[in-house]
Amino acid sequence: MELPDGLKKYVDSLSRIGFARERKALALLCLGFYASQLLLSGALAIGAAPEVAPLLLALGGYYAIGFFAVGADWFWGRWFAGGIGAFGVSMGAWGLLQARELNPILLFILVTHGVIALCLMGERMAALYDAQEPWRKRFGVDEQGVVRVRRSVQRAATTLPVIIMMALTPRAPGDDSLASFAALGLAGLSLFGLLRGRTFGLLAAAAAAAAVLVVPAASLTVAASPLQATPASLAPLVAAPAVHAAVALLLLAAVAPFATPIARWLSARD
Repeated sequence: MELPDGLKKYVDSLSRIGFARERKALALLCLGFYASQLLLSGALAIGAAPEVAPLLLALGGYYAIGFFAVGADWFWGRWFAGGIGAFGVSMGAWGLLQARELNPILLFILVTHGVIALCLMGERMAALYDAQEPWRKRFGVDEQGVVRVRRSVQRAATTLPVIIMMALTPRAPGDDSLASFAALGLAGLSLFGLLRGRTFGLLAAAAAAAAVLVVPAASLTVAASPLQATPASLAPLVAAPAVHAAVALLLLAAVAPFATPIARWLSARD
């Protein structure tokens, strides 16, 4: 479907917006804030609330990876950070919808993650990351291949923190789920494989989607105090079956960009 001429010109002008370095600094500010906050909270929780320390430390590591990837100009940095932004915006919006009130913490999470996503958009920003030639030559990808990898990596990165919460949020006694840990391992393997241009990344994403669908709704037992004002405060929201279904669909969507090339390859072998 073609956009109207007026809207298309507006979208094109947004994609060419300048101040790339300044926008990068703003995105790093938000990523660094969450990474340091979660890692420090996790370190303090080891003695005060050890049951939530793994969740906080894992989420802190997730944000720290985004911070270093963007700061070091790794070619996939803005894709990964875009996934972080999409996660925060979607979960923040879901939380506000569930709360049916203007919760300031949820609103702050939504806005700051929106800043991360918006600041890393556009052609000027792509020139600092995925538009660089060396990595394209190393992996042997054309422009269409770049688009496929970008979509897959960003979608997989969006699901990873939700799966971390599914696996590491404390549950009621007798409510443990091995499927959530399997989903976490497969999601991490998927992201690694996608970034390395390996087929096993796609297979792991599909397997992670299946694992997420069999994760039972959790009886979460997290105390509020260690999680206040951090993205980990969104953990109780992942118990909803609708969230599980959305994560599984997003993981399958990470595989979708490669469906046509895979089908062509299989037909050529017949």
